[in-house]
Amino acid sequence: MDLELKDKVAVVGGASKGLGRACAEVLAQEGMKVALCSRSQPDLDKAAKEIRGAFGADVLVFAGDLDRPDTVRELIAATVARFGRLDVMVNNSGGPPLARAHNATEEQWATAVQRSLLFFARMAREAVPHLKRQGGGASLIYWPAPCTSPSPTWRSPAPPAWAWSRSPRAWPTKWAATVSSSTTCARARS
Repeated sequence: MDLELKDKVAVVGGASKGLGRACAEVLAQEGMKVALCSRSQPDLDKAAKEIRGAFGADVLVFAGDLDRPDTVRELIAATVARFGRLDVMVNNSGGPPLARAHNATEEQWATAVQRSLLFFARMAREAVPHLKRQGGGASLIYWPAPCTSPSPTWRSPAPPAWAWSRSPRAWPTKWAATVSSSTTCARARS
């Protein structure tokens, strides 16, 4: 299947393993240039080598902590500097701590909000101007937590994830017309 993604550019967070790595592989297989970001330089280097070998993709490796606003800013800037454009952002991060909302510590709540709300807002702030410049793009978001309906088993990330899943509706109309947002929420119960 040709998704017409050849030579387009994607930024993938949490890309050294797991879901982020899988997304990067699929995008590279479709002919996209990919910027991989993760905290672990060795894991990133391994992922990049394997993706280049398997798909012949042009891969940028960017080690950094996506909890930090400067990392998000530098990642987007490095991607655009290297490839000249940005078409897709895969908003995936290390994920929030696993804690029930009623007994999460302040630190766990702060981390949950950081990784399940602020990260996505920062990615949008930095990336959307570049997506608009090409006349459009896509923002893909994934949460391993329920974010479409209340549940007594919600973990700490669910409320911020739910809030962000509705935020594209609040994006300025001029953004919404050119930047699509897809949110995938998987229900996890224990």
